Amino acid sequence: GREVCQRIGARALLGGSIAMLGSSFVITITAQDCVEGKIFAEQQAQAPTKEAVLAAMGTAASEFRKQLGESLASVQRYDARIEEATTRSLEALKAYSQGLRARRTTGDFDAVPFLRRAIELDPEFALAYARLGTVYSNLNKADEAKKMTARAFELRNKVSEAERFYIEARYYTTVESNPQKALDTYNVWLATYPNEYTALANSGSLLRSLGNREEAITKLELSTKVAPDQPLGWTNLAQTYAEMVRWDDARRTYETAIKLSDTTSARVGLFQVAVLMGDAALADAQVAAVRGRRDESVMLGIRMYAATYRGRLKEASDLAAELQPKAVALSLAQSIAPQLLDLAVAEALFGDREAAKDRVRQAEADALLDDSTLEAQMAVAALAGDAPRARALMARIMDAQPTGQQVSSSGNAPDQGKVATSLLRMAEGKPADAVAALEPFRPESARSDILGMWCLAKMQAKDWPAALKGFTLLASGSAPRNLGPTLPFAYTGLARTQAAMGDTAAARASYQKLFELFKDADPDLPLLVQAREEFGKLGS
Repeated sequence: GREVCQRIGARALLGGSIAMLGSSFVITITAQDCVEGKIFAEQQAQAPTKEAVLAAMGTAASEFRKQLGESLASVQRYDARIEEATTRSLEALKAYSQGLRARRTTGDFDAVPFLRRAIELDPEFALAYARLGTVYSNLNKADEAKKMTARAFELRNKVSEAERFYIEARYYTTVESNPQKALDTYNVWLATYPNEYTALANSGSLLRSLGNREEAITKLELSTKVAPDQPLGWTNLAQTYAEMVRWDDARRTYETAIKLSDTTSARVGLFQVAVLMGDAALADAQVAAVRGRRDESVMLGIRMYAATYRGRLKEASDLAAELQPKAVALSLAQSIAPQLLDLAVAEALFGDREAAKDRVRQAEADALLDDSTLEAQMAVAALAGDAPRARALMARIMDAQPTGQQVSSSGNAPDQGKVATSLLRMAEGKPADAVAALEPFRPESARSDILGMWCLAKMQAKDWPAALKGFTLLASGSAPRNLGPTLPFAYTGLARTQAAMGDTAAARASYQKLFELFKDADPDLPLLVQAREEFGKLGS
C-alpha cells in the first residue's frame, strides 16, 4: 500500500482495524506516512455489540477527519451517520464489499450473488441496489437493471452526498435515459470531489457512448491515474482508444487491464482489436484464455460477429447454436435475441434471405423475442423482402406506441415510427417511399444501421449521388471500428454505386477492399459470388 501511495504522489495511507475486546469491539483508524511509515494520526472508538460497530466507526471517522486537518465546516457539510448513509447491517456491508471485490477481480457476473445478499440483509441499502443495477446493465439485463436502479433512486435521501451523486447519475443513465442530466450530475460530483474515480470513469464512458470520444479519453485517462489499480477504468479507456482506431494504444491498455484482473470482458475487447488489426494469433489467444469460463458465452457472441465481418456465415451460425444454450443457462436470454437478429440481418445482407427468415422464426419459437426487438425484426423483414411479416410487425409497433403518439412518415413522427414506416416500405419493394418516410434525414448524424438502410434504398431507387455519399460515410464512420456485416456491406454498396456512375477505377478499388476482407469467407457466400461476377464485368 505504501508503495502505491508513493507512486501516485499521495500524502498518506489510510488504514484501520476492528478487534474484539471481551464482548465488545475496538475500531481503530490510522493515517500512515507513505515514505517513512510513521503513523501521524489515529482515532479509536469502542462498540459494545456487533450491531453498534458501524455507528462507532462513523463517530471515529468524523474525529479522524479533524485530526487530518479538514475544517469543521467541511466535516459538518459532508458528515452523515454511516449506519444511515450506507447500511445498518455490518453483514450487509460485508456482502456488499465482497460483491465489489468479486466484480473487480472476476467480473460483473460473479458480483451478483453478493450484491443480492446485501439487499436481502438490508432492504434499504440504497448503494447496493445502485451497484446491482449497474452490474445488471453490464450483463444486458435491462429490466432488472431498471428495477434495481429505480429502487436506489427512491432511497437516495438516506445516503451520503457522494452516494447520492452516483445513484442519481445511474438513474438518469439507466431508467430515465437522460444523458445530459447524467453528465450534469457527474460534473457537479467532480466539482465537489475532483479526483473521484467513479465519477471520472462513468462520465468518460457516457461521453464515449454519446460520440464525444476526445473528452471521454481525457476523463478516462485521468481515472486510470487516480485509481491505477482499477481494471474497469483501463478497460473503458481501451475501448475508447479502439473506437478512435488507435489500435496500439487499445492493445496496450487492454493488456494492462488483464494484468490487473483477467476478466472475460477485457479479453473480448482485446479479441475485437486483434481481429480488426488482422492479428489472428492474438485473437486466438483470447479465445483460448476464456474457454471453459462460466461467462464464455460473451466471447462466443463477439466471435459470431467476427465471423460475419469476415463473411463466414457457416461459422457464425455454428457459434450462434453454441451460444444460445449457454446464455440461456446463465439467464442471459435477453441478450441473445439482439445477437441472433443481427446475424439474421447479416444473412439477409449477404444474400441468404431464407436463412434470415428461418432464424427469426426459430428465435420466435424459442420465446426469445419481445417488443424490444420489434425494430430489429422489421429490419430483417425489410432486407428479406418479407412484406406480410413487416405489416404484422408494424401493427404491433403501433399498438406499443404511448398514448397520443402516431406511427407515420411525417416529419413530426417519433423516430421509431419513421424508421418502422421506412422499413415497411423497403419490405414492400418501395425504396423511394422508404427514403421519404425518413425525411428530414441527415446522413452525417444518423445511426449506422439506419444509414445503411437509407443507402440501400437510395441505391435501389437509382439515386446514385446520394447513395455514393451515404456509402462513403458508412465506410469511413463507425464500421471500420466494429465487427459485423456493416463494413463489407458498405464496400459492396460503394463498388456497385461507383460502377453504376461509370467510375470503374473506384469501383474496382472498392471491390478489392471487399475481397481482402472476405479472403477467408465462405466460397459460396451469395454476396461474394455476385461481387466476383460484377468485378469480372468491369474490365481492366
